[in-house]
Amino acid sequence: MRSLVAFSQAMLLSPVADGAFAGSTLSRMCGSSLRGATWASSEVVITADGMVSWDRGWDDTGAQVWGAEKAGYRFDRGIDTASTPPE
Repeated sequence: MRSLVAFSQAMLLSPVADGAFAGSTLSRMCGSSLRGATWASSEVVITADGMVSWDRGWDDTGAQVWGAEKAGYRFDRGIDTASTPPE
């Protein structure tokens, strides 16, 4: 299987089960100064039904200083109402 590389913040996405893609930023390569952070991490899972994105900021000691603590944000794929005829 081939990997898909997105060059925004060094995100590496790879194919996983059921045609989905999953990936994350690489180590501490994404700098951040938001709310006392020195680096940020992002984890993403993209499926046919939507995506989950978990972005967090960390300080020099590795303590989380911003972002969701338990899980990422889920975005469900919507319906394209512009191309859906009215009932």
